[in-house]
Amino acid sequence: MPMSVRILVLVILSLAFGHAVAIHLPGGSITWRCIGSNFHEVELHVWRECSGNAMSPQNIRFSNDCGVEFTMSGLEPVEVLNVSQVCSSQAASTNCAGGGVAGVERYTYRTTVFLSPCNSWTASWEICCRSNALNIEPSQGLYVYARLNNTVVNCDASPTFAHQAVPLACVGQPFNYDPGATDADGHHLRFRLVDALLYNPEVASVAYTDGFSGAQPYTGVSIDSLTGRISFTPNVQGYVVVSMLVDEYNAQGIRFGEVIRDFPIIVQPCSNNVPAVEAGAFQNVEGATVNGPYSLTLCAGSTLCTTLSFTDPDPGSVLSQINTIAAALPGVELDTLAGDPLSLSLCWSAPLEGDTLRRFTVLVLDDACPFRGLQTYSYVIKVVHPPDAGEDGQARYCDLSAPFLLVDSLGGSPAPLGIWTGPTGVTSGIFFPGMDPPGIYAYSVGSAPGCSDTASVLVEPLPDTDPQCILLGAGSLEMPSISLHPNPTRGPITIVAQGIDHVDLFDLHGRRVRSVPGTGQHTLALDLSPEAMHGTLVMAIHLRNGAVVRQRATLLP
Repeated sequence: MPMSVRILVLVILSLAFGHAVAIHLPGGSITWRCIGSNFHEVELHVWRECSGNAMSPQNIRFSNDCGVEFTMSGLEPVEVLNVSQVCSSQAASTNCAGGGVAGVERYTYRTTVFLSPCNSWTASWEICCRSNALNIEPSQGLYVYARLNNTVVNCDASPTFAHQAVPLACVGQPFNYDPGATDADGHHLRFRLVDALLYNPEVASVAYTDGFSGAQPYTGVSIDSLTGRISFTPNVQGYVVVSMLVDEYNAQGIRFGEVIRDFPIIVQPCSNNVPAVEAGAFQNVEGATVNGPYSLTLCAGSTLCTTLSFTDPDPGSVLSQINTIAAALPGVELDTLAGDPLSLSLCWSAPLEGDTLRRFTVLVLDDACPFRGLQTYSYVIKVVHPPDAGEDGQARYCDLSAPFLLVDSLGGSPAPLGIWTGPTGVTSGIFFPGMDPPGIYAYSVGSAPGCSDTASVLVEPLPDTDPQCILLGAGSLEMPSISLHPNPTRGPITIVAQGIDHVDLFDLHGRRVRSVPGTGQHTLALDLSPEAMHGTLVMAIHLRNGAVVRQRATLLP
């Protein structure tokens, strides 16, 4: 059956029968919170279309892989909220309050249970009557669950969702939605789209239409696995059922929990334009590195200040917002300027512990009536440990010493890929005795503004009379006559010296790349092209009388 015909049939059936007898439940989710000694407060959130029948008491089933199973029955709601996405003038006119504007309520059921340590606890809820949708067959059931391994973590709280309304999208307009998942314990979260589920009499996937699936619930739908932001441009009016799985990982990368959020996106024609999809990028950033429009890197212990600005294409719109900034960034200083543009200015000092991801969302609403347009913006702030440049050190050398890496003279555990600066400026980090000047060589490492460290090496020459230098031939031998030709070269080079024992070739990183024995002659012919990857080599020419002479050779392109 063509989609347009099927949609018409569904609408007619819904009008004729569904609103009179069905409950009309668009979706739901389950979350948990440990309150100590393996007791957990578990919440079931269920959405209800106000055109359907009243809600009855609900049950939450608990089971684990260790052989325990029980049900908490007859739960009454502890909270009922009208979460209809309507403008303020229509707030009292939805059918949730006896009016004529379509509305949605969110019911919260709560219970406290003892969950003995086990590698897999499942809390689940099912019901017969899921709302009809574009991407699933009619008369599908609804099943949601949350799963916890409470042998891996001690007294955990699951991810929770800040944005509880059923989102409305506009036909033909780009749509971004992020339910604002946060984790109070700072665990790592990852997001994916999965099959929506039903229970009859076993858990199974719902029947999707037209080749749709949980991973592709509608044409062009995508999800950001790091933030949970869902994006697409809808082209048909109706419900699109989406099932998001949130995986929870501990610091060791072990997955110990998962939460399902099953919800619809209600697509409808709109006479207004929703807030601009490209708005909200980080602006006027101080104290952090910008990785992308909605991504920053910040050093632990440093302070970030930035501005977020949101606009709407419709002149005269007044924008408002709901955000999870305070939950993600404890202690943040936040200022809001409403209107169009809507502006958020924030300053936050990152705690000293690093290597964490801080996510937050800003859900922006316009003031269209009766239904408000929305856009969600998802942000990631990576907090990293300050890099360690190591501890100050000292290096002493003879004029005839071999080249050495300055980093080897630093104490501690210096971070790699830093920059060396010596008496003559930036240097490679390799000290060439007899060529480079003595003095202080500073090593700097950094990963973000204000996130850097510096250590230094004091490089001093030993006198020629030092026993170490005498053993190298310094101070007791006349420097022999050495010549290289041609130099610069395009590969072949000839060394002329008296009594060549062997020649060591070093690259500019101080690594010995080849050792060439002498021939017993006063000349030695070499081809440098295999080694001179960076255009320059250092030759340590060892003579049979114990002297070592260092020369640079340059390879021409």
